[in-house]
Amino acid sequence: MVDFRKRTAASGEKKTNPIEIYDSLDTMVGVTGLRPAQESILQDWFDKYREQRDIIVKLHTGQGKTLVGLLMLQSQINAGKGPAIYLCPDPYLSRQTQEQAKKFGIKYSILDTSGVFPSEFLEGKRILITTVKHMFNGRTKFKLGTRSMPIGTIVLDDSHACIDKIQETFTIKISKRESESIYETFIALFEDELKEQGQSRFNNVREGDSRTVMLIPYWAWQEKQELVDKILRDNTAINSIGFAWQLLINDLKDCQCYISGTSIEISPYHNTIEQFGSFHKAGMRIFMSATTNNDAFFIKSLGVPREVVQNPLMFAGEKWSGEKMILDPYQISDILHRGSIINMYAPASAGRKYGIVSLVHSHRSASHWQEKGALVVQEVEVETDKLRAGDYVQTRVLVNRYDGIDLPDDACRILILDSLPFAQSLGDTYQEYCRPTSTTIDTRVAQKIEQGLGRGVRGEKDYCVIIITGPDLINMMRTPRFRENFSAQTRKQIEIGIAVNAMVSEEATSGDPIVQLNGVIKQCLGRDEGWKDYYHEEMDTLTIGIPDSPLFHILELERKAAEAYKQGDSPKAQKLIKDLINSHILRSDPEEVGWYMQEMARYAYAEQRGDSNIYQTSAYKSNQALLKPKDSTYFKKLEFNQTQIENAKDWLMTFASYDDCRIAVDAILNALEFGKDTDKFETGLKDLGTLLGFSSDQPDKQWKIGPDNLWNVAQGEYIFFECKNGVKSSRTEISKREAGQTGQHKLWFKKMYHDALLLPIIITPATELANNAILELDVRLMDQTLLRKLKKNVRDYLKEFKLHTLKSLTSDIVREALSSHSLTKDVFKNNYTANPITKSSLKSPK
Repeated sequence: MVDFRKRTAASGEKKTNPIEIYDSLDTMVGVTGLRPAQESILQDWFDKYREQRDIIVKLHTGQGKTLVGLLMLQSQINAGKGPAIYLCPDPYLSRQTQEQAKKFGIKYSILDTSGVFPSEFLEGKRILITTVKHMFNGRTKFKLGTRSMPIGTIVLDDSHACIDKIQETFTIKISKRESESIYETFIALFEDELKEQGQSRFNNVREGDSRTVMLIPYWAWQEKQELVDKILRDNTAINSIGFAWQLLINDLKDCQCYISGTSIEISPYHNTIEQFGSFHKAGMRIFMSATTNNDAFFIKSLGVPREVVQNPLMFAGEKWSGEKMILDPYQISDILHRGSIINMYAPASAGRKYGIVSLVHSHRSASHWQEKGALVVQEVEVETDKLRAGDYVQTRVLVNRYDGIDLPDDACRILILDSLPFAQSLGDTYQEYCRPTSTTIDTRVAQKIEQGLGRGVRGEKDYCVIIITGPDLINMMRTPRFRENFSAQTRKQIEIGIAVNAMVSEEATSGDPIVQLNGVIKQCLGRDEGWKDYYHEEMDTLTIGIPDSPLFHILELERKAAEAYKQGDSPKAQKLIKDLINSHILRSDPEEVGWYMQEMARYAYAEQRGDSNIYQTSAYKSNQALLKPKDSTYFKKLEFNQTQIENAKDWLMTFASYDDCRIAVDAILNALEFGKDTDKFETGLKDLGTLLGFSSDQPDKQWKIGPDNLWNVAQGEYIFFECKNGVKSSRTEISKREAGQTGQHKLWFKKMYHDALLLPIIITPATELANNAILELDVRLMDQTLLRKLKKNVRDYLKEFKLHTLKSLTSDIVREALSSHSLTKDVFKNNYTANPITKSSLKSPK
């Protein structure tokens, strides 16, 4: 073999400047030079950040983060600081990264089917491209703790998606369908404690409601550790237990356990990421993040210092990238509701010149699109490849896929976000239930929405019309407080969309809202110069930076408290949480104060049980969705204030405009559907009572005993509701248990409210009593037909105020509207309820 080095002036020293490395690569034909953003980031990294252990790289979508990460790793390899790993959230993105490396001439390795590490990687000669799950699992080939494989440099691509995957690593999931005996063993072990936390919610769990989630009290969990340990240890052969068991074995008492009607989840309150030594002790960790992402969650989930999150490596030469026309058709006209949008965009079209994609949060929502002709995607990679290849005939529907999917250019010119994304894990579902005003939860939801908004715009010159629909999503995105959780770029794009919606209404030449909507969409897709200029001028007013968000400090204090507790310093953990409350949580937000008081109670329980109970009692008084403390007798009656008319008027007057009020009402009524999430249904029913001018609460949520909902409709007069909306719509009978539960709650009401008048109602699709079920004569039913009638009347009632200024409403106007639409307490019973059908009444006379 000829040694050409001897015949050149080159010294043989390897280049470490990533820009010089790029210039020396054997790139494929057609590959151009580095973009300005890439070159700027790489030079800054090499000059200023190369000695820093943790670096966050933020680039706009489509500006080539993958190549930047690969070149940084190659620089580290050339400097002798291998081994080097490029971690992707999933196999699909791993394959894309491999294609990029090949295109640019960067040598890499992959794991074979047996998971054996290539020698070139181990010797620090080639980058290993793989998925985050290969490193982060309880049986990882990278080993755990002190035995972990030493790694020089790690790039974590799409880091936010990787966080979700890492969380799954620490979570034991037990499905009732797949492991019924284990599921039932847990139920039996904690049945008494769960009943104390809410008999009705426990009944929902036993009836198989997947969206009712209960947390096993931390005191019961800690007291029964030996039994829990044995159950799990005896079943580690089951992969869903075995892969996480090694990570939890030493921290089981500090885990949280959630139970729903279909599954159980066990995970630590704080992920011990340090067990993965290859990541935790890596010489350099590079986190790739889009400019639209809030990186605060890196602090708690990945152990990244707050100062690093606040000072990412960014390209200052470009404020924004890509063009999004974000439209809320419902703002143009109330006939452009979710059903209309589905009817317009779900059917297939042979002449379509671009892709239409809808993002939905559940298979139930997807079925509405499927019924109108859309294709619900099962194989994501196959269908997205078809879109990129020009197959646009069918609208594609993606279920809960808000990130990790690229739909550039004509692959997606109309993207539809259908309804608000909701939590997928039991832990997140529980937090959404308990923390309705939390900045942490709002930021997490906003990030999910923002990831969805970015699916159709994948580059600087890409453009897409984005339609948002579903009253819950519209209501959330129109709320200024919630919008603050979006990036500056997305906030500005939403503001532009609101302005465009208003312009359409003002300048419409046709009275047909569908024509108006299609007209403005054509201006974007037809590349109207006026629209482009308007968009550019508005977006250029952006100022880009990383504001000092309270969330940075909140998550830092949470992490420090968790670490102190793990090290055995419970008093320090409690003090850190107390500092968090005093410094960063508004006293006007009792639910959030209560959440952190419960954290203090948990930290205190092992050593200071008296203090723990005091903290837990305080937490519960602030937020009754939390754990009810042992031996709690705290109870407050629901009392009526003012009159129905005055209360209803006051509620309407809280809104700045009729449109804002209409969207809020639609969100309430949208929750009141059979088959929907039980907690959201019950919250919607509570809000409906308030809307109608009644005092309204949820006894089972607040006091862990009593009916699902209670309305005080006048002095000394009440309506209570048992909500069975979650049962199958085909159910025809009210069971013995449901009837008995209603009877028990009548006794509870009598005990608490004495001689007050009561109308008990069961909301259920069933209209008959089972043979062995007994209901007292005063109990009434509200089935689907009657619930729809109530919702229709509420919508018609609201329309009475369309031409009024809400801030100037009079009592007479509200009184007339309530009466005209049969929404007063005197007609409620006869208009919206019926007697249950007994088996005896169905028998034919002899």
